[in-house]
Amino acid sequence: MLFRSLEVEAVALIGDNLTLSLSAAYIDAEIKEFLGADCYPGQTAEKGCSPDETQDIRGGELPNAPDLKFNLMADYLIELPDMPFDASVNASFTWQDDTNFALTQNPLTEQDSYGVANLSFTIRERNDSRYEVTAFVRNLTDEHYRAGVSDLRILYGGASALGNIWSRDSQQYYGVRAKLNF
Repeated sequence: MLFRSLEVEAVALIGDNLTLSLSAAYIDAEIKEFLGADCYPGQTAEKGCSPDETQDIRGGELPNAPDLKFNLMADYLIELPDMPFDASVNASFTWQDDTNFALTQNPLTEQDSYGVANLSFTIRERNDSRYEVTAFVRNLTDEHYRAGVSDLRILYGGASALGNIWSRDSQQYYGVRAKLNF
């Protein structure tokens, strides 16, 4: 396997109340050599499967290794001097490049690139931070994506069957979270 990567993290305080942060990763995780890898279900000779049902996946990508991922976040503190608490607004956006979940490079186990936005509003006790209440929306645009997928045709006699794994964040949800320290 061959890895080339670059990771960057940055945090900036803009004025007294606004914090911006960025994290990004570029990872070129390429299979350097793998002759004799299993063929994926339904793979034909035209798609690289040899008569002994193996393939050469040299140059393929490692499973669940997107080339590019980044996260942007903004946090704004709202000072409320006449109240015993302050408030903050937080917005974040995470994006990930397309990826394949199978070492065999099966095109049915690919996940397209996607981005997820989150938003929250928090009230926090100013002096002791004894309490905190947060209203939040996760996956603001309801961007559906898979956290994993498997081709299950071999288990179902060749019939089309995919096993999808959906994470909690792969659909929109919202709520209120309360925290009390004592």
